[in-house]
Amino acid sequence: AQVSRSFFVSGGFAFVGKERTDVCAIEAVKISDLDADAVGKGLKESETALASASGDEAKAEAQIGACFYLTLMRPAYSFGVF
Repeated sequence: AQVSRSFFVSGGFAFVGKERTDVCAIEAVKISDLDADAVGKGLKESETALASASGDEAKAEAQIGACFYLTLMRPAYSFGVF
């Protein structure tokens, strides 16, 4: 029987073979384990930080945060978790 599981992986390598797929990553989270409230809160905080950022470094950090949370949301919506 074939088993299918969905994970969020922010980066790494996948080795795909006939019988299995191996994923090498620093961090992987089951899509079903993502917390919609925590992701939404993180996105809102990042957007607020971006709106009030005064220097290039602060703006870049806030943009990275917003991109991170948006990236978490996409697969969660696709798989019906959120």
